[in-house]
Amino acid sequence: MKNLETQIYLLSGNLNSGKTTALQKFIKRQASVNGFLSPEINGKRHFQHIQSNAFYPMEKPHGGYEIGRYSFDKDVFDKVASEFQKMLNSEEKYLILDEIGPLEVRKNQGFHDLLLQIESGNFKPKIIILVLRNHLINEFLSKYKFEKIKIISTATLQNNNIQLPDGLVLAGGQSTRMQADKALIPYHKMPQFKYVEKLLNYFCDKVHISINPQQAQKMEFIGENIIVDNPNFQGHGPMTALMSAVNQISNKALMYIACDYPNLDAESLFELINQRISTSEATYFIKNERIEPMIALLEPAAICKLKSFFEAGNDSMYKFLHTINGNYIALKDENTLLQINSKEELKNLKFGDDE
Repeated sequence: MKNLETQIYLLSGNLNSGKTTALQKFIKRQASVNGFLSPEINGKRHFQHIQSNAFYPMEKPHGGYEIGRYSFDKDVFDKVASEFQKMLNSEEKYLILDEIGPLEVRKNQGFHDLLLQIESGNFKPKIIILVLRNHLINEFLSKYKFEKIKIISTATLQNNNIQLPDGLVLAGGQSTRMQADKALIPYHKMPQFKYVEKLLNYFCDKVHISINPQQAQKMEFIGENIIVDNPNFQGHGPMTALMSAVNQISNKALMYIACDYPNLDAESLFELINQRISTSEATYFIKNERIEPMIALLEPAAICKLKSFFEAGNDSMYKFLHTINGNYIALKDENTLLQINSKEELKNLKFGDDE
């Protein structure tokens, strides 16, 4: 029987960003963990059995798996996969598999069959950490359909427990220029607020949908985890939604996204998590050297300042983000942050294949 308790974490990051090192530190703090790391020894990648500390060379000329200029030993991959399958029904709380790459995602090789078994959920409940490079996030999520999956960075592993922010979909805008509810436009074969909720669920603990009082009666929002705009904060645009939310959500970090961005994807959103630093009060994107205020990750310290900012008579998120200690990110493809706010913009939108 498929268990619904297993939690999958995708630990992602750039090449040589310290994923294996972060896992080694994480393992030392855990009492119940097993699996495989993939450290580099004398310039060659190896699999390292966590509990026995046995090493298996990953690379081998004409080894059966070829990716670019690299050749990997299929027999070693099969051995590691077999050992990991046994671990699925062991008593360990955490299992780690380092790492998933193009072999699995693009060629159905390596640990592909093992991933399908994990996807099936036919084993004892576990917390499984899979390591994946960030440029493969979108392809991985499209290929494998796990029931419960979260995407984390190395910084998330700094504490004994994996701590995630809450998420907020800003779906309650008036959509005046669009003359239709922007939250309900089906860019991805689903209402946009559901797509944004799906994205946030990859990175957040709980996700809330912020709506206005008129939307509360629409069938699309029935059964959703909604936060209706508080009348005490009415008339202040996106700040109405944020103030309504932070007065209900506990003292946690908050990642929020408006429903204006049809091109936003998981790989881009991961950068808010990946480039989050302890000295910053917020992490956000910039576009054309200007802050993009409708997508951000606010730390608890920023949320406290946001309340004071609003109480002082201010309601511009753009101006607020300028007043705090923030860490900004410039995406390589600024088209990811394209906003669609009017019927004319929607008509002219050139949109690729849906995921």
